[in-house]
Amino acid sequence: GARLIAQMANFNQILAPLGVNVLDLQEDQRGGWRCILSNKVRLLLGSEDILPALKRWVVIAPQVKEYLVPGATMDLRYTNGFAVAMPAAATVSSQ
Repeated sequence: GARLIAQMANFNQILAPLGVNVLDLQEDQRGGWRCILSNKVRLLLGSEDILPALKRWVVIAPQVKEYLVPGATMDLRYTNGFAVAMPAAATVSSQ
């Protein structure tokens, strides 16, 4: 509904500096948000402080771009960092 559309607009505005946007946005029954970006990276945002967490990730993402591969999952539900789950076939490049 309207809440989902408003949240997608918020996310896309925050993500704009990275040149990506939200392809799919979902809110689960507990209020936790998750999305799939145009680069096919999945973000898990939880239900609390989601916009500040997304803003922190946008600042850090360019420094960890080797992990931003299609199918990777970034868990942003931590206050002082994030976790990365790589897709099974992915290899990390050190370039």
